Amino acid sequence: MEYIIYICTALAALESVMFAGFRIGFVFIDHNTKPFFSRLLWAVCIINAVGLFALSQRYLSGKVNGLKGLAFTAVAITAMFLVICSVFIIRDGKKELKNFALTAAPPAPFFAVCYAALYFGLLNPLVSEAARLSAFAIAAASLAAVFLLRLLPVIPLKFSSPPAVFDFGEYYSVAFASNIKSVGYLKIMTDGREHIIYDSFAGRKRISRLHSVKVPKEILSGEYTTGINRAVEYLAYGGILGKKAKEFTVRGFSSEIKEPDRLKLCVLTDWHNLYKQAKMCAGEDCDAFVFLGDFSQGVYSEGVVIKMLLAPAAGFTKGNKPLLFVRGNHDFRGPAAEYVLEIAKTEHISFRTVLGGYEFFVVDSGEDKPDDNYEYAGYNDFSRFRSEEAEYLKSIEPDGSMRTVLLSHSKDLLESGDWPKRAYEAIRGKRFLLHLYGHNHACRIGRYENGQLDIPEQPFPCVCCGGASDGVFTYANITLDGENVSVKWKEAATGSVVKAAEIDANGSIKTL
Repeated sequence: MEYIIYICTALAALESVMFAGFRIGFVFIDHNTKPFFSRLLWAVCIINAVGLFALSQRYLSGKVNGLKGLAFTAVAITAMFLVICSVFIIRDGKKELKNFALTAAPPAPFFAVCYAALYFGLLNPLVSEAARLSAFAIAAASLAAVFLLRLLPVIPLKFSSPPAVFDFGEYYSVAFASNIKSVGYLKIMTDGREHIIYDSFAGRKRISRLHSVKVPKEILSGEYTTGINRAVEYLAYGGILGKKAKEFTVRGFSSEIKEPDRLKLCVLTDWHNLYKQAKMCAGEDCDAFVFLGDFSQGVYSEGVVIKMLLAPAAGFTKGNKPLLFVRGNHDFRGPAAEYVLEIAKTEHISFRTVLGGYEFFVVDSGEDKPDDNYEYAGYNDFSRFRSEEAEYLKSIEPDGSMRTVLLSHSKDLLESGDWPKRAYEAIRGKRFLLHLYGHNHACRIGRYENGQLDIPEQPFPCVCCGGASDGVFTYANITLDGENVSVKWKEAATGSVVKAAEIDANGSIKTL
């Protein structure tokens, strides 16, 4: 019996790894019985393997009294799983073996480490009894933890960020986030009927923490609800989606401007690591919010986008006012920068939008240095990107009857090569009332000056809207009243006005 136990221990360890892949063959059984049936079988397989390691240690030490029943049970369970694995290999080996292997691959290294710890701890005669018990406890607890965390709904599902509504010109993007992987959706009422729009891509619901739902502007008004549903596990065949969703309802969303020629904006920029101070702008009396980019030093993960962009945006907009978003140069940096584009639902974040009687022209100007700069290590291709953006900007038709406000991260549209000239050619002929920008982390007002550009019909006024500086975050309250502009820069933490200025209908600038 002793050698049978040793052989079964090795087989049980191998079976638990193999069964991680063979579970996909239980999709039909799961569907017709209980959704966790195959996972319960897998749990039995893992527990059996751990128990056999403990039995092997007992047989090695000669302490086997009273263990015969447990030994026979463990051998029987091992034999059962050997039959199950053999059936899968014989029946579906040629067709599904690759699928089985790919499904089993993610947890395989973890199992290997745990079983190695059990082997060298429990079965190594050179290790003390106390060390063996410690190794057994740690490895068994680790196996239990990974099983629970990966396959059972142990962590409570909740919103890590409520929704924020981003205005990208022709549509809104309603963005929100969960604390774990989930499926997201937007629920709205139109024409007396409830509509559910999922965060999806090419017909598949996205499994992510960060969600965004693209919705036509004309159907988002008043009340809407965002929802998240736990994605327990998604396999090539089958999987588990949570049965009970969490929902967050926003009431009173409106982009309607009561006085079209009098528009009040709260403009934020460059908060970087001071995102908590940015949330303090929630009480501002405004018609819309504008964020001019640089929410962090670098985008290293999906969590950075949620914590430092989406959560602050949801905090100060409360999900019931639109937010115009311009990418900053730091928003392009880092291995997870594509998550910023996921919010936009497009490759172009240059667009035209209208608020009240004002047209806003958003220019996504890219990085602030040439592509061959050492900071980018050869990863940037903004030369081609800017050419495409310039052509895209030319295709946007302006409304000549409106006053136009230009939004970009940098005042000089980021002077890299000939991009400023091409960008200006794309927006030439528009009646600019004002240019709002960030990048310089300053409270500043003046005229547009750029030695690279030939601008005979302008310079037009430009306002740097604040940012993070020496641990203090400032932002700008801007009121557009016909041809007149009022600007107040404020400290987010205290709400105190640090500077004020006005621009009259003739374009004269007066600092107050």
